[in-house]
Amino acid sequence: MKFQKHLIATGFLALAAAAAHRPQLILLDVYLPDMTGLQVLHRLRAEGDPVGVIMITAARELDTVRGALDGGAADYLIKPFEFDQLQAKLTAF
Repeated sequence: MKFQKHLIATGFLALAAAAAHRPQLILLDVYLPDMTGLQVLHRLRAEGDPVGVIMITAARELDTVRGALDGGAADYLIKPFEFDQLQAKLTAF
């Protein structure tokens, strides 16, 4: 598997990058300046994009976590976290 790192600052740019690069995995925050990460996730799924998504965020609200997992996120990691936790999520993916 080839790894590429793209840091994208907005939901709009994340959707454009996903369409252009067709990644296998996106690490997605809930808090973005133009839309939420949940909206990005729902738009990806509405467009038929099966990309894996791991939400990495400080959002702890049950509705947000449930919305991400019900919306097709592969996993959810709450900040702050230890590297071992991220590594375990990536390995499981």
